[in-house]
Amino acid sequence: MNVLLVPAHPGFPGQIPHSRKTVVCVCVYQTWKIKMELLLTKEKLWNVVTDDPPDPVTDEWSNKDKQARATIGLLLEDSQLHIIRKETSSKAT
Repeated sequence: MNVLLVPAHPGFPGQIPHSRKTVVCVCVYQTWKIKMELLLTKEKLWNVVTDDPPDPVTDEWSNKDKQARATIGLLLEDSQLHIIRKETSSKAT
């Protein structure tokens, strides 16, 4: 399923005015995606989104995965949270 996500954080440019949230521009998602990658890279969490988990999963990996998932969830528009609500990993998010 292809879903376009709208950034909720004021630090992310390209916000859509409240009355026009149903109109989602691909450029907004592309901007959000790049900034999310940069933020997760800065926080040393990008690898848990892109790599497969180790076998067995370590506590360090699990904690980083939870941090990455929380970061992604906190920077989504509230109306988009239902899309990731049931996901249990940052990679699936």
